[in-house]
Amino acid sequence: GARAQLARAAQMPFIFKHVAAMPDVHIGIGATVGSVIPTKGAVIPAAVGVDIGCGMMAARTSLMASDLPDHLEGVRSAIE
Repeated sequence: GARAQLARAAQMPFIFKHVAAMPDVHIGIGATVGSVIPTKGAVIPAAVGVDIGCGMMAARTSLMASDLPDHLEGVRSAIE
């Protein structure tokens, strides 16, 4: 199942070159657990795997990288 899941992910049009699998890879819900999915022009928060329940999400903001401070602890604290 993990091999088929990785093959489907590798066919997505925004994948950058290839996907990779760690030695302990196994099928997951949405994303293969133990996979590395590099993208170009896309962010996939759920690629972490919804089965581990980490609470990842993406939100578009008006901020640019140059708007952010060198240390992001304050930003993270405000978001949390």
